Amino acid sequence: MRYHRLSDKKTVQILKCFCEEVTAVSALGLVGVSRTTINSCYKEIRERIFSQTLKEHQQEKFL
Repeated sequence: MRYHRLSDKKTVQILKCFCEEVTAVSALGLVGVSRTTINSCYKEIRERIFSQTLKEHQQEKFL
């Protein structure tokens, strides 16, 4: 993730929580990071998914 100074282990834990649809509030307790950090990580993950989906959709239009 972009600006977070998280260990690789915590980053993977956050991604797993996100993929398993664990809420941000529950994930912060599981991973051991602040509410601000988990919220910004979840937001960044959502933005990357949206950006990638948008790119794929635009590429489909040109095919």
